[in-house]
Amino acid sequence: KIEGLQFREALEILAKRAGVTLENRPQQSGPSRDAKGKLYAAMDAAVLFWQRNLGSQPSAIEYLKKRGFTKDIVLKYKIGFAPAGWGVTHDYLSGKGFTSKELEQVGLVKPGNKGHYDRFRSRIVFPLFNANGQTVALSGRIFGEDSDNKEVAKYLNSPETVLFNKSKELYGFNFAKQAIRKNNFVILVEGQFDLVMSQQVFPNTVATSGTSLTDQHLKTLRRFTDRIVFAYDTDNAGLEAAYKGAMTALSQDFEVRIAKLPADKDPADVIVQDKEAYRQAIAKAKDVFDFYLHHIHATYAEGRERTKAIESKLLPMILSIANPLEQDRYIKKISHETAISEQLIFERIKDLKKSEKRQTSPEHPSAQSETPVKERVDSYTLQLQHLAGLYEWQESLQEKSIDMLEIDKAMSAELQREVAEYRQSLADQEKNTLVFELENTYKNVIITQNLIQELVQRLESTKSHMTLQSLHRKIREAELGGETEKIEQYKKQIAELLHATNQ
Repeated sequence: KIEGLQFREALEILAKRAGVTLENRPQQSGPSRDAKGKLYAAMDAAVLFWQRNLGSQPSAIEYLKKRGFTKDIVLKYKIGFAPAGWGVTHDYLSGKGFTSKELEQVGLVKPGNKGHYDRFRSRIVFPLFNANGQTVALSGRIFGEDSDNKEVAKYLNSPETVLFNKSKELYGFNFAKQAIRKNNFVILVEGQFDLVMSQQVFPNTVATSGTSLTDQHLKTLRRFTDRIVFAYDTDNAGLEAAYKGAMTALSQDFEVRIAKLPADKDPADVIVQDKEAYRQAIAKAKDVFDFYLHHIHATYAEGRERTKAIESKLLPMILSIANPLEQDRYIKKISHETAISEQLIFERIKDLKKSEKRQTSPEHPSAQSETPVKERVDSYTLQLQHLAGLYEWQESLQEKSIDMLEIDKAMSAELQREVAEYRQSLADQEKNTLVFELENTYKNVIITQNLIQELVQRLESTKSHMTLQSLHRKIREAELGGETEKIEQYKKQIAELLHATNQ
């Protein structure tokens, strides 16, 4: 299997299978292949050294057992123990032929006044693997005589290196990717202990390492699923971290849910005490909007404070949602829960949107984000792209598995036109990419007429909802301007659309 490999690496594996010799590429900036291989070897040597050292640390082993770790778990995740001395690991690896510069490059040591010293000391160490299973970073939990020292960080993570970009890598992803695809959702936790224990119950679990959830993390996950369940601690810090991650995921059109864990417990603790309770927490995870709406109701008494919390938390969430249908649903829900009119909520969101545009405009460079605001692709466009890709895929086959002419008959004239226009807009490379993605998506699925017709029905339904959404917004705007005739016109169009939909 070559899933998750870099393009060149995958190409080399395929070429080897086919007996083809690839031409060498020109040398690029950064470490050479041999130099990078040496860096990976340094990480492996450190991990193996610490794994062996863990065997001589009975108190650390006992601690891991109390946290629910078995021998098999420790071996699978290559958990070890970094010695307490300032240069023990450095000296050992130097004896294995690695230079101080190489060890510094991968974050194993740091330069000091008296030479290089170990970054990880007196810590239970968790290696972080890339999608190929190679060790690229480390996370160490303090253990031993400095455990109670408040000046010493409880957890220490690798810095970014030539092997490790924390905005791209997800801890546990190498173990989880197949389960994510199979279950069509991913569970996101915060810590190393949480990740390891959660994967014993739900293999489709990953964690970020030393950073919040990023667009690059989501890009990786998007190849496997567009559904996320956050299982963070239920303290204020955990709720805030989940909220921030949810906002990022919503803006990329992910379906987001939040698992409610028992108070003051993290996933690892819950699993050790009661695995079934954790299973139920994940199974009953709430839609992110409903979760925070319920949390606000439980935290703030009815009145000004609750209204302010809704405005500061829920309205920005609605604004971040890529799908306009979901936006409209949540506006209605807030209106129902608070007795605030939909019109006022809609107007306040429009004000927030204008404020966001001003903050990211060239006139306000100091407020501009590090990366440009990306266009949000709505679900209808994604479905349209999928259907257009199916046409391209079937046309590329010598023996077609479905009759696309029958699919044409199931579509409205408007949808046929949109699919045709979308296909015409695609460059050859885009078509090839679509075909490749669909082949991968449906590699274990039998394509049937019914499956495609269901997609067409969803498209037609989504299109109708989008039109209704647009008309509702036009009515709100017309109400603000007192344009009675337009209001009646839009209401008539809504009635006609609903009648046609019910036919």
